Amino acid sequence: MTENRKATDWAILPVEERWRGAETPEVAPASRPRDSGPLRADSGATAMNIEDVKNAAADLYWLAFLLTGRPDISIDIAVDTAVSQDNANPFFAAGMRAWSRRIVIAKALAAIRDELAESARRTELARVHPWAAPRGWSLSPDTTKIQIEEALLAIDVFPRAAVLLLIFEGVRIADAVTLLHVDANLVGKGQAIGLREFTTSLARKDRPR
Repeated sequence: MTENRKATDWAILPVEERWRGAETPEVAPASRPRDSGPLRADSGATAMNIEDVKNAAADLYWLAFLLTGRPDISIDIAVDTAVSQDNANPFFAAGMRAWSRRIVIAKALAAIRDELAESARRTELARVHPWAAPRGWSLSPDTTKIQIEEALLAIDVFPRAAVLLLIFEGVRIADAVTLLHVDANLVGKGQAIGLREFTTSLARKDRPR
């Protein structure tokens, strides 16, 4: 067990955002001399910020849901995190999105800590057989979000978390160790098991009927 840092401390670590990078819209300046430029900009920014918050909340919800498998918990985590973002400031927008994803990950894993620990024990006892992806197979560009979601949620929670953190979110192995409260070998084993099940599931869906 590795406990050099608390999982919540990980939220301040610099981890690159991998899944989505929405651009921050620009507010058009006043077109007439008597228009109040700042007032119009604030009004437009408010409307666009509402839309930004909705989009951010949906994106964060999906991340939390894939980690926890619990829609009720995921909604609370996503909304609480999304409304705390400073979308009005374009300079901080990208950094805040990445920061928000780190917070969601920490909160989601904390919410399922007991379930995660039980799954980690099952993973530790599991045997990893030699395996490779089906010959000539690659992820189809027509693969849908629903198919990815189903394939991930079919994986036990610890291997799924390892795949999401290391593959999808690009988290460093040392940070994954802190978040999951296990050693690096078990994180790697979980990743191998999860990636095998994820790939096998999608390859099965791609087979011609």
